[in-house]
Amino acid sequence: MKFTTIPSNGADWNKPLLYTIETDQTDSESVAVDIIDVNTRQSIGSFTIYTLATKSFDIAPYLRSQASIDPVVQQSGIAISPAAFNVKVVANGVESLPRIYYRAPIDYTISAILSDAVENDEVTSGDIFKLTIYAPKRVVVRVTRYWLSPKVYEYSIDTQSKPVEFSYLFNSTTGQERFTIDVLCDNVLIKSYSRRSVPANGAQTILWYNPRGGIETYPFPKQTRLSCRARVENEECGMGAYTRLSGVITRSVLCSAYESEARLKQIAQIVLSPKIYTWRDGECREIKLTKREIEFNKRGELHSLDIEVEEEWKGGELW
Repeated sequence: MKFTTIPSNGADWNKPLLYTIETDQTDSESVAVDIIDVNTRQSIGSFTIYTLATKSFDIAPYLRSQASIDPVVQQSGIAISPAAFNVKVVANGVESLPRIYYRAPIDYTISAILSDAVENDEVTSGDIFKLTIYAPKRVVVRVTRYWLSPKVYEYSIDTQSKPVEFSYLFNSTTGQERFTIDVLCDNVLIKSYSRRSVPANGAQTILWYNPRGGIETYPFPKQTRLSCRARVENEECGMGAYTRLSGVITRSVLCSAYESEARLKQIAQIVLSPKIYTWRDGECREIKLTKREIEFNKRGELHSLDIEVEEEWKGGELW
């Protein structure tokens, strides 16, 4: 028995990942298949196939069932993406070559930043900076905070040949700090970012994943409340039934600043992301994008961007 075809390295598990094996008369009629995580050597999934001389099977559903597609929740740090896999398939003891699979296709041969974060920007205290980075071996992110004297924070990780997510929470005490963020992949400086601290402006930060699997963040500076919908529930108690407020859903329009058309096209990829999230009060939580539509002006141009979202009310002013 032997593997005759396997998926390309760096393929994504949103599409079929077909393996084909060929057997001969000396092989068993049944083939026990095991999907093994190369790094942990643990089984991700197993199954048995029967009959036929040539057998094809798809392992993508098993990876999708194990993948976490939400952001890595951490205020400052770096972690391997839980949506990435480095696996091999074992069929009746015969091993395939190892393969890297992710939520989107990646070029596993070169280091890259999968996020579209702008190089220079303003931040307020409590803002989150996030990147998805791929390097074959190691990622180091060096954050330098400038105020009076520079202070350096370094985050590093062995990637296990998987994309990683980096997060940094800006904590400004003066509102006048400056930050630089240097990304090194396998000891080579890939990119540098600069951030300048400014006073809080009430922006709502939205997080999503672009089509390349990179996490994105954008602070929408203007929010217009459209509606509030209350939910009530009837509950039984010792004295009978009573009605209580069980939740409130708010619907709002978030408006971008006037950005370059290139930047707005990047932000418009929000509508392609299966899920979107908000970052507020040090917490990342999922919200609902109620309209997956981008509107252009009469000349087919983008000058600003509006999105409509719903979320569970967590306290604060409703109107």
